[in-house]
Amino acid sequence: MTDRDLMLERIQNAMQALDRAHEAGSELRNDVNAKNLEAFQAQMRGLCGELETLKNALENQALYGQDEMINLFSELFSGKPTPYRHVAEARFKKQAG
Repeated sequence: MTDRDLMLERIQNAMQALDRAHEAGSELRNDVNAKNLEAFQAQMRGLCGELETLKNALENQALYGQDEMINLFSELFSGKPTPYRHVAEARFKKQAG
């Protein structure tokens, strides 16, 4: 899977999470109870997680481009993709910092 495909998948995941949160919000507005509130909160946490993943990708978009180029050259010269990814390193540094 290329970084571009991964980005598209993350956007789709965020949009689906938004749809689920919206649906849970509608159910909560129609019938306010503890079960619907918990479901809404769970969907909102899921949406926040998807948006955080997308935000991280956008903050490191230059690294995604670098990884795409490195992977392309690796495949051209060695016939196989590179195992090293800058994006994963940036994510690790952000969590550690």
